[in-house]
Amino acid sequence: MTELGWFRTRNDAELARLLLAEAGIPAVLAPDQTGDHPADFSGGGHLLVADADAEYAAMILSSVTPQRGRSNGDRSARQGL
Repeated sequence: MTELGWFRTRNDAELARLLLAEAGIPAVLAPDQTGDHPADFSGGGHLLVADADAEYAAMILSSVTPQRGRSNGDRSARQGL
């Protein structure tokens, strides 16, 4: 599995997952368990896809995702517009 990014809110993460699903790419959300938020996604989460789908999925999200954290561990938000 490849992590595409960390999303600040569950809504952002769910939107990204649904966009990928529309493109035929299955994705899963993993809660952020390293911060102050419980594992119920109240603080966002990580979006994961199969390694084979990662490049195409990243291309899809790069033009439509409002705020996505970098998947390299940097928690700062960036604009993906």
